[in-house]
Amino acid sequence: MLLLALHFGETRGHLSHAEALAAAGVSDPGRLGTYLALLARWNRRVNLTGLRTDEERAAVLVASVLPAVGLVEGPRLIDVGSGNGSPGLVLAALRPDLEVVLLEPRQRRWAFLREAARLVDPHRIEVVRHGKARLRSDASHAMSSKVKRPRRLMRRRGMMNGNR
Repeated sequence: MLLLALHFGETRGHLSHAEALAAAGVSDPGRLGTYLALLARWNRRVNLTGLRTDEERAAVLVASVLPAVGLVEGPRLIDVGSGNGSPGLVLAALRPDLEVVLLEPRQRRWAFLREAARLVDPHRIEVVRHGKARLRSDASHAMSSKVKRPRRLMRRRGMMNGNR
């Protein structure tokens, strides 16, 4: 299993979701635009992200995931601690060949993810309300944007040896 840890940058601007997605090189922003609009609505009640503008959300939650699109090779991906849906839900929208499990222990974020998955692709996205301690899967890749020290975690899980 390959563990991918992504670091999200920061941006400021005034583009709409559709404009920002197009600027990032997303050719068909339909599903991702729907996801970002839903996120903006839910974020008023549930703390899903500190990103306040459409452009910030598109740049940080979508554009920063684009380099990972070609890295995921297996048929199944798990996003551990999915929270606001990035990177797992974003990858599901960009990769129609990929089945994605969004693993989220917090009730309100889990509820958001269920609604977002229903809108993006309910047949390929599974939303599970459990913590990482219960993770048992045949996924080819695990991904998280929450990993603080990915090399340390990978060594502990036997996925990496030495100082690499």
